[in-house]
Amino acid sequence: MIPGSMGTASYVGVGLGEPSSFGSASHGAGRVMTRREARERIPVDRLARSMRRVVHDERREQALVEEAPDAYRDITEVLEDEADLVRPVRRLEPMVVLKG
Repeated sequence: MIPGSMGTASYVGVGLGEPSSFGSASHGAGRVMTRREARERIPVDRLARSMRRVVHDERREQALVEEAPDAYRDITEVLEDEADLVRPVRRLEPMVVLKG
């Protein structure tokens, strides 16, 4: 399983057993901003636009900004970078986000 972000796709993949990576692949998209940077740099309205197709508690958008899709790498780029490590077999689109 290679998760994207709460507003982008995740993938189920098959590992290719690449010896130079000890048979492993990434465990997710990976952050490009710390939580603090995301809170400082991502406006709530930008988060709302990126989450428009995903059910979430709009009253908590300020708290969700730190997990905004913009705070993570593009999952398709991650998969392209790992083409020799993993073969994606199923794309999963987020439908609902719950953050405690």
